Amino acid sequence: MLRLWDRLVKMPVDRLIKRVFNWDFSQNKVWNFDIKHIFESLNPQHLFASRSIVNISLVYSVGQPNTKKNDINKWTQGLETQPKLRTYRHIKTSV
Repeated sequence: MLRLWDRLVKMPVDRLIKRVFNWDFSQNKVWNFDIKHIFESLNPQHLFASRSIVNISLVYSVGQPNTKKNDINKWTQGLETQPKLRTYRHIKTSV
């Protein structure tokens, strides 16, 4: 999604897709809300607000440890809530 954000930000203003992107940004629709949530979780909210071009590899490398921790936590919580995964839980103790 960040790559698409980067492409849309770089796109010329006269393109229809860019116009739809600008309209969607001003209306706070679903896609922009998801992107905003990604930026907030990776911690460069100023890039979202200013619609700046993103260095995707830099943003990802900064946010990757936090994202990985969140994914591991979700995975372990999911294991504990699923009764049919009892054997898997017994065998698989680490990610």
